[in-house]
Amino acid sequence: MSKLETCRHASSLLLMLAATVCMVIRAPGQTLGQQKRSRPIKSNDVVALHDTVRSFPSTTIDGGAVTPDFVLPYVTLVLKPSTRQQAQLDRLLHQQQKPTSPNYHRWLTPEQYADRFGVSSDDFEVILAWLKTQGFQIVHGARGRNWIAFKGTAEQVETTFRTRIHKYIVGGMSHFANATPVFVPTELSDMVAGFRGLDDFAPASSIHSDLGHRSGKNGARPNSTVITTDLNTGRVLISHFLTPDDVATIYDAIPVYAANTDGNGQKVAIVGQSDISIEDIQLFRQTFHLPPNDPELLLVPGSPDPGHTGDEFQAAMDVEWAGAIARKANITYVFADPGAGGAFAAAQYAIDNNVAPVIAMSYGACEQSMAGSAISAFETELQKANTLGITVIASSGTTGAAACDASDTYPASQATQGLSVNYPSSSPEVTAVGGTQFSEGTGLYWNFENTVNGASALSYVPEVTWNDTSSLKNLSASGGGPSNCITVNGDSCAGGFAKPSWQNVNGVPQDNARDVPDLAFAAAQSHDAYIVCIYRNCLPGNGPVQITAQGVSAATSAVAGVVSLLNQYAVENGIQSTAGLGNINPGLYTLVQIGYPGVFHDITSGNNVLPCAPGTPNCEVVSPTTPNPLPFGFSAASGYDAVTGLGSLDVNNLLTAWSWRFANNPRPTITRLSVSVPPNGIPAQQVLPGTELDFNVIVGANGVTPPTGTVTLVSGGSEIGSGSLIQGIADVLITPPLGGYSVTALYSGDSNYSGSTSAPASLFVADFSVSTSVGSSFTVQRGSVVTIPITITPAFPNYSPTISLLCFGAPTESTCSFSPATVQPAGGAVVTTMRIQTTLPTSTVRPVKSTMVALGFGLASPVLIGIIVIGRDKKILRRQTTVSLIVLLLVCVASWLGCSTVHPKAPDMGSQPLGPIPLQVTATTGGSNPIFHTVNLTMTLQ
Repeated sequence: MSKLETCRHASSLLLMLAATVCMVIRAPGQTLGQQKRSRPIKSNDVVALHDTVRSFPSTTIDGGAVTPDFVLPYVTLVLKPSTRQQAQLDRLLHQQQKPTSPNYHRWLTPEQYADRFGVSSDDFEVILAWLKTQGFQIVHGARGRNWIAFKGTAEQVETTFRTRIHKYIVGGMSHFANATPVFVPTELSDMVAGFRGLDDFAPASSIHSDLGHRSGKNGARPNSTVITTDLNTGRVLISHFLTPDDVATIYDAIPVYAANTDGNGQKVAIVGQSDISIEDIQLFRQTFHLPPNDPELLLVPGSPDPGHTGDEFQAAMDVEWAGAIARKANITYVFADPGAGGAFAAAQYAIDNNVAPVIAMSYGACEQSMAGSAISAFETELQKANTLGITVIASSGTTGAAACDASDTYPASQATQGLSVNYPSSSPEVTAVGGTQFSEGTGLYWNFENTVNGASALSYVPEVTWNDTSSLKNLSASGGGPSNCITVNGDSCAGGFAKPSWQNVNGVPQDNARDVPDLAFAAAQSHDAYIVCIYRNCLPGNGPVQITAQGVSAATSAVAGVVSLLNQYAVENGIQSTAGLGNINPGLYTLVQIGYPGVFHDITSGNNVLPCAPGTPNCEVVSPTTPNPLPFGFSAASGYDAVTGLGSLDVNNLLTAWSWRFANNPRPTITRLSVSVPPNGIPAQQVLPGTELDFNVIVGANGVTPPTGTVTLVSGGSEIGSGSLIQGIADVLITPPLGGYSVTALYSGDSNYSGSTSAPASLFVADFSVSTSVGSSFTVQRGSVVTIPITITPAFPNYSPTISLLCFGAPTESTCSFSPATVQPAGGAVVTTMRIQTTLPTSTVRPVKSTMVALGFGLASPVLIGIIVIGRDKKILRRQTTVSLIVLLLVCVASWLGCSTVHPKAPDMGSQPLGPIPLQVTATTGGSNPIFHTVNLTMTLQ
């Protein structure tokens, strides 16, 4: 080869290399792997987007077109990744949740998402410029370059997107929405996922409030256990409500707090569509002695301020209860006007700005009512959230298996829309939360005495599914069921979500659909509802003190608080360097698949079955002769079910399991605690005072050698005893004081095994209180009878010892008795009657006091006898005579005092004295270790 040819060949190689470099080097505004997709936009060349018109109930009234100048305040144009970008995004989401992947929990920033999965900056600018040319006002451009919010009139929207905006009346409420499909320029057809804000159908809340529920007197502290008396029957009524410490005790968060995992340094975002009052949040935290921690209020930029709407209750409850679980976490409340997209717009903004690694959304809409493009558009944002490390928690709804029958305005008593589930809870990117209610039966799970924080729960309380439909006479039950997934010729879902791979575990229905919920927490109102501070009701002296709520709203925000604790635990234990867990569903279902013990409380009883109207979807008629329709819904079962998902959480065990599963800690253990009570003739779990108890702790593990180390017994956050394991067993002897206890055994772990916590054991050392409803003093006329009610209140249900009553201090000649004199308050508080019989005063004229006369003669007799015997001695006689005269004088005085009938009246000391008389009523169990309780009274005789 000649030098010339060699040079030409080298030049060709250099040119090819230069061309390659030019192709690789990013053009201004573009990133590696990101291509410009837009072309010059010709507005006259348009194409219809798929499924952009929402469905309406048959009772909807179409009010016709809005006026041309009608303003749509916050319309969001959502941009989707290209096909290649979507494939890369799906792959990254999988890798971020796979512990063996280099991308495990390596989260993106919004700008990194924009460079990898958003549209190019050139395309973004082209679309912004085009919207401006159509007369729209740009409100906000997403940091992730995947949506643009703008404002415009109905005329501008109709001209640009070839749709018509109409007025609608639904359930008596006025709304607007696009009545015809939405068109976009052909040049943007493969970039637009859909729109939000072309209607004002904000998502429905997941709450049913009870503004009339009261307990205690005005100004009293809201309490967990409330004892009242039915004025008609005299029956003592016991109700339970949930305070922060109750929920922490029931779901085993107390050991977590004891280890200083309390949300410190973490962030939680709550989304809503109403203003809230900071004062209510402050009062809630003050009432239950939570540390001061005001939330940040963040109105979505460009959204009108909604003001204080009917959704304020929902918002206040969510903020209060997320902070009640993650007690030191920073809570940000992000909200938007319903006409600007409401909670959906708030969630969109919170995700794009990475406001917090945990977002709670107690709102949703049934899948069938939402236009498919609207769901696709929000899915883009939820996937972005997961890549940023954000965990999204959403409510599964409050109308059982009939999500489309939800209505805040006119609650339905029968389902008419068929089986359906809520979105976004049905999204695979979201952890869906359903509802449970407590079922104590005859178990001893609550103390009759409230703590200083208003709590009374002693341990985990067994749960069943939440379904208040029959008691409230409207559709009120835990949402759940399969996503509205319909397969066509074996292809992917149309109208819903296919089952994600992580949900293919034993127990989950093989229905090819995403099933909801994933978890469940307490949600009932008719039984053990959450206490909420709203409308200044917790202000002392401001009227009713107990406002409660039901529904899976508080359950959703409580789970968000738990995830915040998990974030803190993961960082502080070196599992990851920064907070952020992303989609936690793969991890939750993995714990079920490997059988890690104690994380979930499996709910096996109850259902979300609802009555339905004959002839409506999924409402089957038994037969022509028996036309009553069959209700529809799902039942709880062992393992996963479509009412409560995997069950409720044991918070402490969840954190321990997460550490073991994702940080390769030593082998897991399970700790069991039992209490050996000596025979004493009273029911189990009840102990006579002075009884020494044997707490037996067994630590089990799957290993050759048994666990070693220490077990510690904890009650109320304080250590009450400890012992060392011998062959995996420890016995701790304790003589507990009076009262009710919830005792938990904590195993420390060793080099081979991880620590674990037992389920709490309830224990009651016999105790009671005595009181009266008449106050501390009373007045009675002499000669009359007075009766005083005395109430004996046991410290816990099923109290066994017999209690005797005694009275001390009653005046002479009065009687004090009780009817009955002994009580046995096995069913709760009992009332006995103290009866005091007084007598009339006796005569005020004193009779002759014979003792005084006898005394006088007794003194004189020896002297007289002496005079007679030795009277012959004159000296002695004179001396004796003088003494005798003195003695006789004394006798006369004594006789006069004893015999005279003319003297002042003396107090009637032989009957009852006038004035106040102190009485003491004492109740005692008797026996070798008696318990005494007294009540002091003052009786005034008149």
